[in-house]
Amino acid sequence: MTMAPQAKLRRLKTLPNLLSGRSLTKLLLNVTIQRSLGPVQVVMSPNSTIGDLIMAALRQYAKEGRRLALPTEI
Repeated sequence: MTMAPQAKLRRLKTLPNLLSGRSLTKLLLNVTIQRSLGPVQVVMSPNSTIGDLIMAALRQYAKEGRRLALPTEI
């Protein structure tokens, strides 16, 4: 009893190589700030820190003319 050789499925040439090793250059993040009406959108690089994200979100929040209600006492 012999088995027929399995046919290989070939990827169409119109499709890009899905495993090409490309890296992300920018991330679009939605940041929700407590007691605000909605999230702000911030574009960051993947190498940014959480502190960078917080500063960028607060800058964008102020740029959009939103009023930030931060407590003055801790």
